[in-house]
Amino acid sequence: SLEALLAQLESPEYEQVSATFFDQLASRLMPAYERGLTQADLKRIFEGPRSARFVMEILPPLSWMNGFGKTMFECYLERASTEDERLYALGVLGQAALYSGDLVEARTLVEGLKAPTTGMMHILPSSRVLALQWLFASLQGDEVLERKLWGQIQSGYQLKSLHAAAYTPDWEIHFCDITARFLLLSGKTHHLKRHLEFLRSLRIRPELIVESNHLFPLLDIHETWILCRLGEQEEAADRFQRLDPQGHLPFDRA
Repeated sequence: SLEALLAQLESPEYEQVSATFFDQLASRLMPAYERGLTQADLKRIFEGPRSARFVMEILPPLSWMNGFGKTMFECYLERASTEDERLYALGVLGQAALYSGDLVEARTLVEGLKAPTTGMMHILPSSRVLALQWLFASLQGDEVLERKLWGQIQSGYQLKSLHAAAYTPDWEIHFCDITARFLLLSGKTHHLKRHLEFLRSLRIRPELIVESNHLFPLLDIHETWILCRLGEQEEAADRFQRLDPQGHLPFDRA
């Protein structure tokens, strides 16, 4: 059961999460997400610090942010014990507010947040917050702040790419993914043209083809959107027809 799996996560002698355990947990969580979580479900997830962090960071309910997903991230934020956890929760809540059209809430959530791009934390939480801050600077026409934040995002990914080169080459795909979302929202087509060139260069990189081609569906989605925004409707439509919904995790499919 979901309850038994979450209890196992908190067990003192349970240290390493196996692929089998991950599959079992996903098979219990996804149906719970689909039907909607009860208060009992939420209690089970958040009563242990490890289970809460594991569920929220490994299997986040991003497709359901207009419902219980927002409640879950607010619970996660209330229980956050580190700045990394706060940054992650506030960034996701800010992005959800932006996508639902509430620019005031989105800006309030990330305003003044420090988003470091060094250290051991995954780059996505920081880049999500920096990209939100960059977007609002862009919308306000604050070119100085816009350039500063854009430079922080890029330097952070360059540093991570350097550190991760020995064991994972996918940092640039993550960078392309997160920035494409906010570039599209900014409406600046001169940025999009350069980003499309960058995106297409990733798809032909030998090391990415070998190690990270499972992430290429993300590039396909963004290429479709960018082509559409650039007015290349025929090419965008062709790319859209070739998208594979089953090539994504549930929260990317949505």
